[in-house]
Amino acid sequence: MPQSTIFPQDSGPSALDFRRKVQTLLRISSRTLDQIQVPFWISSGTCLGWLRQCGVISYSRDVDIGIRIQDYRPEILQVLTGAGLRLKHRFGKVEDSLELSFLLDDVKLDIFFFYNDGDVAWNGGTQARTGRKFK
Repeated sequence: MPQSTIFPQDSGPSALDFRRKVQTLLRISSRTLDQIQVPFWISSGTCLGWLRQCGVISYSRDVDIGIRIQDYRPEILQVLTGAGLRLKHRFGKVEDSLELSFLLDDVKLDIFFFYNDGDVAWNGGTQARTGRKFK
């Protein structure tokens, strides 16, 4: 069975609008992070959608990217807000489980920072409603 049949793309008007907004958000994020030489990759659910459906999961309503903590720059906040994104959440610390969330229109950008621990890389996450941390 072809992969597109197993996980078909939603082609409704709201899904198409969401995909357009995601493209805009990723374009702005890429251009802005490139300016300060911070490499990133799509991560978590966004990466899953890309691998599984060759596109974004339209019902997820957010975009996830990953950045190695070694590439963290304090000016990330300033340059992204200067590019039109609004800071929604800041969880954790640079030393442990840093996570930043921004909004552009009604689409959220979650930035997860990845930490090395021996042979393993991990990222933390925090549940916004409860403050509960995950590793």
